[in-house]
Amino acid sequence: MVSIWGVTGSYATLLDHTPPNLSVAFCDQDDVWFSDKLERGLSALATVAEHTPALYCTRQTLTDKNLRPTGLSPELPDTTSFLPAMTQNIATGCTLMLSPAACALLRKAMPAPTFLLHDWWAYLMVSGAGGRILTDNQPSLFYRQHGKNAVGARSQFLHRALAALKRGPKAFMNIFRANTLYLLNRQSLLTPDAVNALRLLRKTQKPGLRGALSRVSLMHQLKQLRRHKKLEQLVFRVWFLLG
Repeated sequence: MVSIWGVTGSYATLLDHTPPNLSVAFCDQDDVWFSDKLERGLSALATVAEHTPALYCTRQTLTDKNLRPTGLSPELPDTTSFLPAMTQNIATGCTLMLSPAACALLRKAMPAPTFLLHDWWAYLMVSGAGGRILTDNQPSLFYRQHGKNAVGARSQFLHRALAALKRGPKAFMNIFRANTLYLLNRQSLLTPDAVNALRLLRKTQKPGLRGALSRVSLMHQLKQLRRHKKLEQLVFRVWFLLG
């Protein structure tokens, strides 16, 4: 089914067939959950009002293919919101749990984007709808790293920044623009603040000097449009200004 629908489409299809009023945990077949993973996630989700979408995610203990620990994934921020979610994904899919309200939100947002992985899609929708993003810096699983899982956690944010630099600004900005348009097409599900920010972002996505100057102005206006690490924020700022 993955070859037919893609990764995000496959997750979305399964989510669409999940009974209502249940929390959902995403998983990867190659990872090993800790025994308290679900309990911790459900306890965190239970702190949020029933009608409010909530997403819970954790760090991971990184291992080699034989499950020998090699380090930890990057530290998660204590709090995050919609504008930081536009700049990068911090919610690794295999750690992610969704409240029933978050699941209902994602069903309303379907079809899922074909250009984006399922975890970033969920992070954007929940934060954009005014939901709660609950981060946990205590690892909840062993994240097995090998040659096949090319998209995933790295133990040092410097490595991630260098990998992003290698891909270049064009790839990121193509996704950034696609995210903006996708979310604007679902603005009825989002908060007024999120919709206003998306409209401003859409207006600045113009080529040339005029577009660059408008993006400089917008970065001063939307101060939360930033990544959580200083080096990663520097990379984002340069790419965003270049357009």
